[in-house]
Amino acid sequence: MVYYRTDVPETASELFDGELVIAHYGSGLYFSLSPVGALIWQGLRHGLSDVETAAWLSEKLSGNAAEMASASLDFVGQLAAEGLIIAVDSRATSGELPVVPAGVWQAPVVERFDDLQELLLLDPVHDVSEAGWPHRPDDAGQ
Repeated sequence: MVYYRTDVPETASELFDGELVIAHYGSGLYFSLSPVGALIWQGLRHGLSDVETAAWLSEKLSGNAAEMASASLDFVGQLAAEGLIIAVDSRATSGELPVVPAGVWQAPVVERFDDLQELLLLDPVHDVSEAGWPHRPDDAGQ
């Protein structure tokens, strides 16, 4: 059983209609989490461990409990590997868990995007031309 922090330095997150988008300004990548993935992230954010999060979802969604637990733990491992969550020694936060709409389990998915990497890595104070952000000095003639 491992607890995680979701307030990782150099990241920002926003929930849009069940889909969670996380920008990682250290790597310049951004990520989209499916609705079940967003619920897993929210469970961790609210102080549940990885195992507790899997159990919480298996109580709320219909499906094979063993498959749900395995997929949830694998998904948490993916988030940790991408630097989107950080393991901690004890429960980091607590609070009211989000409402889980009744439904059938769908394996969580994290999509990784690098199409804005160059812009996300720009330093808006030092890496811009006189034209301002997002124009780099070498873009000045364009």
